[in-house]
Amino acid sequence: MDRDRVLPWTLRVAHNACLDVHRKRQVRNGTPDGRCQGGNCPETIPAPNPSPEAELERSDLRRQIESGLQQIDEPYRTIVILREIQDMSYEEVSAAMAMPLNTIKVYLHRGRRMLRELIQEKASHDTVGA
Repeated sequence: MDRDRVLPWTLRVAHNACLDVHRKRQVRNGTPDGRCQGGNCPETIPAPNPSPEAELERSDLRRQIESGLQQIDEPYRTIVILREIQDMSYEEVSAAMAMPLNTIKVYLHRGRRMLRELIQEKASHDTVGA
């Protein structure tokens, strides 16, 4: 295999493996979003003595982001997750997705905008209904 293609190939394999694990967790946990029940998630590190209001806002925002991400079509969802949640560089995302760097930047911008609009729409519906 060409040395220049090993990293993108490896990142793509890792990306697909992560998607597979995520899908299996959703089925195993029996929750639509695959989140842990009861706040016993090992990856969750609580802030030191957060106020109940701050904790409620944080968990509500997290729920809105997760819900919004589920509504965004591919490849926008994956690009936003790789860049914003997995903290990959633009170049790493480009290699993992096998897309040109400028395409990644455009899709990331569009994905962020879609997510922002979904969250704002949800917030406006919640305030109208309250």
